[in-house]
Amino acid sequence: MRRLAVHRREGPTRRGTPTALLALALVVAGTHPALAGGRAAAPSPSASGECRSIDFVGVRGTGQPLNPGNESMGTEVFDTFTRFRSLVRDRSSDVDVVPYGAPYDSVDIFTLIFSGAFGGGFPSVDAGKALVTRRLLESPSDCVVAVGYSQGAWIVGEAINDLAKQSRLPGALKAV
Repeated sequence: MRRLAVHRREGPTRRGTPTALLALALVVAGTHPALAGGRAAAPSPSASGECRSIDFVGVRGTGQPLNPGNESMGTEVFDTFTRFRSLVRDRSSDVDVVPYGAPYDSVDIFTLIFSGAFGGGFPSVDAGKALVTRRLLESPSDCVVAVGYSQGAWIVGEAINDLAKQSRLPGALKAV
């Protein structure tokens, strides 16, 4: 029988996590002239090179329930979305930030660990990855920001990695 070692990792506090996620999401500031203080923008789908709308793909963490009150993003990612949207609106009222919380079945940590440990794969991660991949490829927005927490970060990483391997990363993806 295979033994699993569980280690407690010291990391950011729950209070500090949204700040770290916000810092990652703000990478998009360099791609939008209104947010970047007039710096040249990276190419985007709009004719002017600006983001007229930003699709914020937020993926909640391990064991967090679907909650329409936080756009089904989970507390940490929704806090990041709220701050990000506020900063974008403060700098450019013309840019719309559209929330999308991937409605996948986020399982608890024990289900996640044991499904993978015994060869069952990771069904919740696979389902979430399929939803995020579809949203990245079919986003109606000019620009896309993808943010995940815990299992959600794993899902975002897997989706982007798979698209990159297939040379299918959308040009609208500006920040992860």
